[in-house]
Amino acid sequence: MRYVCTSIILYADGILLLSPSVVGLQQLVNVCEFAINSLGLNLNYRKSVCMRVGPLHSVGPHCANIQSITGCVLHWVDEIRYLGIYIVSSSKLKCNFAYSKKPFTGRLMLYLAG
Repeated sequence: MRYVCTSIILYADGILLLSPSVVGLQQLVNVCEFAINSLGLNLNYRKSVCMRVGPLHSVGPHCANIQSITGCVLHWVDEIRYLGIYIVSSSKLKCNFAYSKKPFTGRLMLYLAG
């Protein structure tokens, strides 16, 4: 059986970079930013963040800063939103569906009340 390493997931205008190390993540950011800039596009640094998943997830905010080529620092967070799914920093891959349930419950209550 062959294994495939997936480090970059693209969908529409969203890019998700996966790396087993902070150093590897910095390298991926550099490569992606260079490729994006060479196409005449720019990254939105206000929406770009870093998060850890795995045994050392709680060390995330204390990791070395990831910086863009232009010097923008990407902040470490406890939760990210990708394609409407909220992924939580945890020892294992974990999603938070509370945000997804709120709009549905609101619509259901509106329908029952109307």
